[in-house]
Amino acid sequence: MLGSRYKMARIYNTLFPDMRRVDVPPAKNPQDKRTQMALQFMPSGEVVWYQHNGESYIRNGYMSNNAVFTVIDWIAKKVATAPVYLYEIEDKKAYTKYQMLLKDATPESVDKAMVYRKKALKEVDAHPLLDMLNKPNPIMSWYEMVYGHVVYKNIVGSSYWQGVRTSGDGLTGKIEELWLLPAHDITIKLAEDLSDIEEYSFNSRPTDIIKKKNVMQVRNFMPAIGTQNEWLYGMSKLKPLMRIIQEYNEATDAKVEIFAKKGIRDIVFPANGDWAEDSMEMAIQAQDNLNRKIVQSGETGVAVNSVALGSIRIGFTPTELGVVESQKISKTDICSAFGVPDLIFGWGAERTFQNMSEARKMGLIDAVLPEIEALRQSLNHWLIPSWFPNDQTGYVLDFDIESFAEMQKDTKTLTEWIDRAGCFTTNEKRIALGYDSLDEENANKILISRSQVLLESAGIESFDIGQPFEPNNEPQRSTDTTRQV
Repeated sequence: MLGSRYKMARIYNTLFPDMRRVDVPPAKNPQDKRTQMALQFMPSGEVVWYQHNGESYIRNGYMSNNAVFTVIDWIAKKVATAPVYLYEIEDKKAYTKYQMLLKDATPESVDKAMVYRKKALKEVDAHPLLDMLNKPNPIMSWYEMVYGHVVYKNIVGSSYWQGVRTSGDGLTGKIEELWLLPAHDITIKLAEDLSDIEEYSFNSRPTDIIKKKNVMQVRNFMPAIGTQNEWLYGMSKLKPLMRIIQEYNEATDAKVEIFAKKGIRDIVFPANGDWAEDSMEMAIQAQDNLNRKIVQSGETGVAVNSVALGSIRIGFTPTELGVVESQKISKTDICSAFGVPDLIFGWGAERTFQNMSEARKMGLIDAVLPEIEALRQSLNHWLIPSWFPNDQTGYVLDFDIESFAEMQKDTKTLTEWIDRAGCFTTNEKRIALGYDSLDEENANKILISRSQVLLESAGIESFDIGQPFEPNNEPQRSTDTTRQV
């Protein structure tokens, strides 16, 4: 199939020399041979080929499309600025609930997750692992690592981290350096029995091999269709957008071309037919004469000509081509694919403080948090065991998403709501407000009413809460007048 498409390209280059020529590069490796190419006929009559591989996604999508770049850049910056800390798990049950609430995040579930997070995790103030993360390798910061990770994962479909172990045989011991590999240049090799990935290598340097144990791959889901093992590489988020990206890029090229020519071209002709049909020399002379007069007249001057002229416009304005409207639609489609409201970038409806605040929070939940969650799980599965081989579940790395301005709660509203809620202990209320828990006897007991009466003092058991009231079984209230202040 691919060979026949190469032949078609050569045919079109021969038959339509005035069109954009179709490049037919030789296949350099098996990965290139599997490349799927799409032949498209544009309204302009041009023939355009788009290669569905990492390099094409980077060049034609990320580097050539300002909408794609803007969206990915926003997501990557958010993820990269989220502080990462080392924690010790104090309550495994609460930690499990925290993880479950973040998997299908909503504004409500995120708020609940933060309560469980504070209950489950205890921060480790200082540790060599944190020092390494602060400076993962001699030439990159943690911010650069995470930013590049998000960019590669969204554009190519996968991100690859190489861990360098400075002690042992290179496959055991602590990972003390982290490097971000060029995702578009990676080849994955399976084991002979196809049970697992055996190693990674580079298309440009096939002899440079990295064992699976020293690589962390974070990939988007890719359905197992098409070429063999394609699903191992992950699916680029630009893959279903390539037609939209192409349309956007063509619209941008059209605008640039029109502006470069300072408007639409006209054909000028004598209104009274003074030019003889066989006198092209006269026509060329008249054209040169008119061009000279226009230049001499200046930008605001008037060009005087002795021959009455008429004109026919042979092009279309950007408005007539629908360029502006087309790009607006393309921007919305691109934002939707990434889960980011276009309102954030001023591409949607009129912006107000209220709808901008909501848009940024939804973009954070729908686009940023899934990236953070994928990276968090991968780091805890791959990096943590190398530092804590005997206690793999006792320590975890986690990102502080409460540091985002979009996640900051309205303290006044939250305090009023918690004050009215009677189903929380004092410590649970303090944790929800961002305060440390109290080490007091009654701080972990449920209090009722505004008088803050101890639950047991009122003669009510905790299992009675939420049960229907039975007049004949009304609990006897205690005569104890003790109050919790």
